[in-house]
Amino acid sequence: MSEPRVFHRQVVWLAIAAFVGVLFWRLPHVANRDLVVYETYNALVEVDALVRREFVQPVEDDRLVEGAIHGLLRRLDPYSSYIPATAGDRLARQTTGEYVGIGVEIAPGARGWTVIAPIQGGPAEQAGIRADDALSAVDGVETERLSMQSLEDLLSGEPGSAVRLTVQGVDDPEPREVVVTRSRIHVASVQVADDALSGADLQAVQAAAGIGYLRLAHFHSGTGRELDAALQRLDEKATRGLILDLRSNPGGLMEQALEVLDRFITSGLLLSTVNRRGVVERFEASGGAHWAELPLMVLIDRHSASASEIVAGALQSRGRAKVIGERSFGKGSVQHVIPLREGQGAVKLTVAYYRLPSGRILHRTRANEKTDAWGVIPDETVGVAGRSGARSDEADPVLVRAIEMLSGTDGPPMSRADTGRSLGR
Repeated sequence: MSEPRVFHRQVVWLAIAAFVGVLFWRLPHVANRDLVVYETYNALVEVDALVRREFVQPVEDDRLVEGAIHGLLRRLDPYSSYIPATAGDRLARQTTGEYVGIGVEIAPGARGWTVIAPIQGGPAEQAGIRADDALSAVDGVETERLSMQSLEDLLSGEPGSAVRLTVQGVDDPEPREVVVTRSRIHVASVQVADDALSGADLQAVQAAAGIGYLRLAHFHSGTGRELDAALQRLDEKATRGLILDLRSNPGGLMEQALEVLDRFITSGLLLSTVNRRGVVERFEASGGAHWAELPLMVLIDRHSASASEIVAGALQSRGRAKVIGERSFGKGSVQHVIPLREGQGAVKLTVAYYRLPSGRILHRTRANEKTDAWGVIPDETVGVAGRSGARSDEADPVLVRAIEMLSGTDGPPMSRADTGRSLGR
């Protein structure tokens, strides 16, 4: 390492120490807290010096700093992470729905990192990866202590390259190894029945006169536009009602969830967020809803998370739709991507919790996970035979039940009044 770089690093740490010393002098009422901070950073400086002096191989400043940031954020929650300046593909995945990878959504679960769902037709699905598979290793690297971003980095790579996964299904007696070839993935945000369903499921929707079906697979920057185009295609068919299928939807951009809600709710509160200081930010309908009178059924399952929970929960909370299926995942926290100075990447940090119009907070924590105080709870719980669209001789019971409720085959057809008119709440 050059002398100027060593000198620069020493000056930085001395400046930090001097700043903390000034805090001691100027703010005696918080001296105890500042002492803890000072001692913590003092230990970090000592470890930094020890590593540079004694570690068996030369080390790079960038790697040490990046590792320290990763470690700090990993202690917060599974959703806060460091995004290096070189990880542009990761941001593209979050905003555009396009990236290079294996086509799988993952989330933390009781069995460790778990597959929410493989993307339909993607490399992971073709290789035999299934929903609810626990992912214990990637190319021999154990995933237990990895952050979400570190795991995504392992799964990403060049198109055509292979990655070896160690996975175990709920009913598998032993883990199995699966080799998946990476490719460029495009996640279609909105699909009509002809594109999303097959077999008995598609036949069930086609036979339901006046009922439309849309699957929302993800919320990225084009979701609102895709939804408008899909609704235009269904305008004449969906005269009696619409099924919004949010099952296995891991979420995405909050702004796009609000755009979806704005198509179906005319006025009033759609969502609010509350931060650590109790500051509440409210998001209201724009008044331009073109399908505010269309009866809605929303399908969710235990893998419906984040933005999909916003849509399902807000439509239910406002009395705008009935929700059926399984209780949702319970990921109701807000992450902001905050750029660091001088091109040093960015930090994705949890800064607030979502709150539905009813006041309910969606987020599941260790403190509330054994209660009913998280997630979206369906109006009617229906057993799941697998993801909607699975190739089977028997139609998905959740989809069938939604069609029954909209068409009135088990009673009077559901009307706009049945989903509630309390738009001012």
